[in-house]
Amino acid sequence: MLVKTKGIVIKRIPYTDHSAVVHIYTEFSGLAAFLVQGLGKAKSKNAYYQSGTAVELVYTVKQSPGLLRIKEISALKTSILPDAMDIQQVKFFYTELISLCVHEHFPDAIFFQLVLDEFNRLNSANKSQLKYLPIKFVLNVCRGLGYELDWQQFHTPSWIIIALDELENQQEINLNQEQRRLVLSEVLNQLKFFAFPDKKLKSIEIFENF
Repeated sequence: MLVKTKGIVIKRIPYTDHSAVVHIYTEFSGLAAFLVQGLGKAKSKNAYYQSGTAVELVYTVKQSPGLLRIKEISALKTSILPDAMDIQQVKFFYTELISLCVHEHFPDAIFFQLVLDEFNRLNSANKSQLKYLPIKFVLNVCRGLGYELDWQQFHTPSWIIIALDELENQQEINLNQEQRRLVLSEVLNQLKFFAFPDKKLKSIEIFENF
């Protein structure tokens, strides 16, 4: 069956000199792996297969297991600038988190739209907004997956609970770097407990100096 759907590129693993296995979180198939060839050609669509890129793609769904093949692909419109390094770093965090939280070939259209909205919000963020978007992203992923945040069980400090409440209610908030790191760590611990207790999130290190 031929399908056309939206997707977000999660990661790309080299396969040969001119091909790669690309994992894409799709609206129709959930997390799926595609074999993409011809990446060394001058006219290849290499840029579409970068981590965090929102795309629209056409492919054939197979009944048997194995890598899928993309017939058509195009990038969805975004407002990100090529040199926005901070945004690219946060995208790496987003994509790794999604790869740990969702299951292969298990589609969830509502959750996919939530994730796509978060990427769109990231693409249009200014410097001030960017500081708090990772925290909001983790909160939304928690609730989108149906995990109930339990501040009492995790002995969450009261100042963090107040800060999160203000953040979620769009109130003005001003946390320093260390405070933001502690708040992010708190909500990540809860998500990790429910979604990937035995796995490590490598990209958290990018927030050491964020």
